[in-house]
Amino acid sequence: MRKAQIFGQVLIFVLALIVTAAILIFGFKAIQNLQAQQQKIELIAFQNNLKQAVEDASYGSSKRVNLVMPTGYSELCLIDKNLMPSDVGDPYLFEKSPLICEDWMDESSENNAFLLKSGSKSPTAFYAGNLSVDGNGDGGEDILANLDSGFLCIKPSGGSALSMIIEGRGRHALIRK
Repeated sequence: MRKAQIFGQVLIFVLALIVTAAILIFGFKAIQNLQAQQQKIELIAFQNNLKQAVEDASYGSSKRVNLVMPTGYSELCLIDKNLMPSDVGDPYLFEKSPLICEDWMDESSENNAFLLKSGSKSPTAFYAGNLSVDGNGDGGEDILANLDSGFLCIKPSGGSALSMIIEGRGRHALIRK
């Protein structure tokens, strides 16, 4: 009878280990899925907040907008679809991400905002409303553009917050540092 009891205890112990391992694996996968969903939600919220800020800019208005950069992204680049990259000839943006330039030259594309991840040349592109850009700013590390370039790239300053000024110009909004 003792051998049967030992065998029963070993069987219970093995089953408990299997159940525990299954719970841990399921929990790990669930946490990974939640984190992926959270990143998608952050990205969609950022896109919606930027587009809403551009659309809310009424003629003559000017306001500073602070947006939280989605997790994993390091820079926001905006392009003026009314200007073509061939008109401005600035190689910086092509070096940063050739895909942005391709999208810029594609007249059928409406994308005018691009989120870049560190070390990646493949941006997340979206339409942020009818906008133009003005890079006249402090010329610091967190901004790269000039009035004729047709693009503006902004890095978060102090953490994950992007700061920009959006001015209403009637049918479009002007974005500057």
